Amino acid sequence: VTVMIVGILAGVALPNLRSALLDAQASRIVSDQRTVSLAAYEYLAENGTFPGSSGYGIVPPQMAPYLPDNFSFAHDGVTYAWFSFNFPNANNVWQTRTMALFVINYANRRDLAPSMQGHAGPDRYWSSTLFYFLYRG
Repeated sequence: VTVMIVGILAGVALPNLRSALLDAQASRIVSDQRTVSLAAYEYLAENGTFPGSSGYGIVPPQMAPYLPDNFSFAHDGVTYAWFSFNFPNANNVWQTRTMALFVINYANRRDLAPSMQGHAGPDRYWSSTLFYFLYRG
């Protein structure tokens, strides 16, 4: 009887534990995005543009001094990328002279997709393998 009760409790608890772990990983990723956002806007305030672009898993060299020590653009099967764009004037669809896109690639961690979807919103775009954050300068 005891073994059966433990088995039932485990059957109920394990899926909830897995979901909680995925939500925690998604929260860490969104926290990383906030850290990158603060660094990018601090750089923008000092330099008038966003830091230069980088590839997936590569911290933009111009942004590195504004990030915590050893901040990484890759961990646990998830990679980040940073793309910045400058325009000659603000007469464009975004009405800004500089903008940036922070991309979170979790294609190798599709199990994170449902947890990441809950973080979508204005200037935050979700897909089953990527999450985009748009920054306007």
